Amino acid sequence: MKNTLRVVAVAAAAAISAPVFAAAALDANAEFDTTYLQKNADKFQQGGRIEVNISGKTTVGDGYVAGRGTAILGQLGRSGTGTTDAGVDDAWVEGGIGAFNVRLGRFEATPLATYPADVFVAGKVGYMGDKLRGRSIGKQDSYVNGDANDEAIEGQPHFTFNGDLGGGMKIEVGLVEENTGGNVNCTPGPCSKSVKFGIRPVFKFASGPISGAVGFEKSGLPHSKVGVAGTGAFDLGGGTSVGVNLASEGKNSDGGQTSSATGYGVFATFGPVNVAAQAGKDHFGNKGNYFYATYSMPFFVPAATFTIALSTGKTPSGKPTTGDSKQDNPKETGIRARVHYDF
Repeated sequence: MKNTLRVVAVAAAAAISAPVFAAAALDANAEFDTTYLQKNADKFQQGGRIEVNISGKTTVGDGYVAGRGTAILGQLGRSGTGTTDAGVDDAWVEGGIGAFNVRLGRFEATPLATYPADVFVAGKVGYMGDKLRGRSIGKQDSYVNGDANDEAIEGQPHFTFNGDLGGGMKIEVGLVEENTGGNVNCTPGPCSKSVKFGIRPVFKFASGPISGAVGFEKSGLPHSKVGVAGTGAFDLGGGTSVGVNLASEGKNSDGGQTSSATGYGVFATFGPVNVAAQAGKDHFGNKGNYFYATYSMPFFVPAATFTIALSTGKTPSGKPTTGDSKQDNPKETGIRARVHYDF
């Protein structure tokens, strides 16, 4: 009841305050999922949320300032608990002049492993070039594989510098704070927080039917290794495109890691159909993979879509808990039906 009242209060405040921000744009959408997992004890699951976005932009001469805030209302079942809650997703401010801008706040930077739909259900790979992408750092699959340094990090400052180099080429340099909350320098003297920063430069390009992005990321945490990733797509016309992605991060022997973490795959779009296959391994040699296919169609009206997705795969299990032997997770198969409606 308490969470429900909070959701209603946030929604009411957004509706009441909308006329005050006459220059701001207000939009919203809703998603509802019904999921079947073959090997899960709770085979049928339901989840959904309402997303409310407020955005605006002010331009003076060659300069501008823009901002965006996203409230997520009713994350029903997304955490697997079946609870309803409210929270903030994106929240950022951006300023720029000419071909360059900076952005600060909570957001996700450019992905380095592209896939044409996000409705896959089962399976993960070892590394996707997303450790320092932002917003959900610490929640990414490649960031929770058991190393002592790979702890969940939330609410960290995120900054990007973006530049348009012309000719379809752009650059993005991201800086993310990585405060694990641990204390250092305790002897002698007082303890202090361990604050480190990770860097993530990305080069983006687009020329005719070809587009893509390549970059690397380097954590500021001790003994971290460089991760390199890239993705590229080719538009064949008529709603058809194909692409590939590759990613690799060196091993940290001091953390007990036995191999580089990798991810590689192919993806394609054929009109309303999306398919992708991805494979790789984590730092401890555990292999992961997934395959998914989705089909989308209008849900009675063009403003709403109905998507059915089939996904199968297994997830690397991370650092072994006993001995040096690998751990292996069984392959899971899932089917998800999603309704998405733009208000």
